[in-house]
Amino acid sequence: MFKRSLAVLPSLVIATLMAACSTGGTKGADTEPRGGSQPPKAQAEPVTLQFYHTSTGVTVDKFMEDYGNAIKKKFPHVTPVFTPLEKGNTLPDMIAAGKTIDILWSSIGHLHGNLLEYGLQYDISELVKKYKYDLNRFEPTSIEMMRQAANGGIYGLPIGNSSAAMFYNKDLFDKFGVAYPKDGMTWDETYELAKRMTRTEGGKQYRGMTFSFQHMALLNPFSLPHVDPTTDKATFSSDAKWARFTENYLRFNRIPGNEVDAKQMLLAYQSAVFFDEKISAMHATLSGGNPWAAPNMDMIDVVTLPTFKELPGVGPQGYPYYFYVTSMSKHKEQSFEVIAYLGSDEFQMERSKKGFISSLDNPDVHKAFGTESPYFQGKKLNLKALVPEKLAKPAPKTKYQSIADAKLLASWYEMVQGKKDINTGLGQAAEATDKVIETEKGKAKK
Repeated sequence: MFKRSLAVLPSLVIATLMAACSTGGTKGADTEPRGGSQPPKAQAEPVTLQFYHTSTGVTVDKFMEDYGNAIKKKFPHVTPVFTPLEKGNTLPDMIAAGKTIDILWSSIGHLHGNLLEYGLQYDISELVKKYKYDLNRFEPTSIEMMRQAANGGIYGLPIGNSSAAMFYNKDLFDKFGVAYPKDGMTWDETYELAKRMTRTEGGKQYRGMTFSFQHMALLNPFSLPHVDPTTDKATFSSDAKWARFTENYLRFNRIPGNEVDAKQMLLAYQSAVFFDEKISAMHATLSGGNPWAAPNMDMIDVVTLPTFKELPGVGPQGYPYYFYVTSMSKHKEQSFEVIAYLGSDEFQMERSKKGFISSLDNPDVHKAFGTESPYFQGKKLNLKALVPEKLAKPAPKTKYQSIADAKLLASWYEMVQGKKDINTGLGQAAEATDKVIETEKGKAKK
């Protein structure tokens, strides 16, 4: 399940599997009027609310299990209806058919290409104010991301979170007599460990480190945006920290025995050799998945994602997912009532117990993580490593994020194969991004 989810990220894999948060105080959770654990009270008239998710893989049954049943129990007057994303039910299909979506949810990575692309955004600031709903209860960067996207407003509430972490195979470390990775390691220390764990034994090639470069770049701890929101220009060649960031990952694929060809550099392979073939010692990826849900995963544990020496103690950025009240909804207050409940202490506590990373800044909720999940029973896992103590400041995202992401990844493939050096690769990624952005702007003017 974890591997399949990674193949469609960014998405609500982060929503369905975990989902990748955070630690802190219980700000605002002490009094009902501040929105601590009780949602606002709208008129209890019978209402049907249509839910929609921007990624595939969520069935009606899964929606009801994760959200719908709890909503019906809390609000007997609300009938939640979910339409899965599938052929004939894409977001453009829904809009063209005149179907109303009351509540849409997606990861932060799908915000621009869905909610904003189709003009479905609705600023709920007045409803937050009217019901005195306390946004300080949430992990701070998840609210900051939304403020950035909404130009100071707020389109939705973060209902789950994730970040990035480093999973490792205990069996391989035991096999080779090497000490396990630890929380708080730097990338330099991890590189030395990857060199030790990359070896051939019994005719089998073992890899010291695999990773998802695309998601590492998305959550980079330098808080580098892919596109400058002021100029709409790619930043890959204009900010030297991109070269520093990229070189860090390239060196792992230069370790003899850990090189990759055109197929092996793909995320599907990088994930499969760790989770399926079990020949990779360490794997850096999004922390929102649940590898322990897959068979024969008792040998997996996790540590915090390594840090850059110039950023001591700073983890990657968060990757929350949000529930949005849409502009087309005719039941905005009732919809807000529902998403406010999904962000309540009550609901978040139950989700955390089941092994979903909470979006709250509440240590009690995080402490309960996985306590009622069958995947964690009887296992001593370093679950606190799934979310760093200090998330990096969120980098602003623009409507051109997916364009820049694709061009960076295309150049990454060429840099890994040695076809381009870092400066050339990043420069061409920036040029290609800028060219497509200019084309898109030209289309918009017509």
